[in-house]
Amino acid sequence: KAGLRPLTTNAWGMLYGATMLAVYCVVSGTPFSFEWSTRYIGSLVYLVIAGSVIGFTAYLTLVGRMGPERAAYCTVLFPVVALNISAFAEGYQWTLPALMGLVLVMLGNVLVFRKPKPVTVVTGTLA
Repeated sequence: KAGLRPLTTNAWGMLYGATMLAVYCVVSGTPFSFEWSTRYIGSLVYLVIAGSVIGFTAYLTLVGRMGPERAAYCTVLFPVVALNISAFAEGYQWTLPALMGLVLVMLGNVLVFRKPKPVTVVTGTLA
């Protein structure tokens, strides 16, 4: 509603977050380190581009289109997507409690996003 563009808002948010993290590391004495391996750099690039820039920009776009209240309910699906990727890429084994949780998440989203039925109000007097 304020006319902010998602990519710009995302960039400012990342700058603020990185600044606060850097200040915390300096104050707490946590050293900065970097591993110069292909695996480390590849995973970092993936997290920066796909996980942060694309992911957060897409979410901010969703917030702009649906509003923050309804978009927040979509975040419940993030663990479901992560578990499916993990099942495919890492061999995660689904369990009965995990499947029941998945069903509850889906039912919750159905309840939140369904259109309410119109209510008919009858007014008048009885004779």
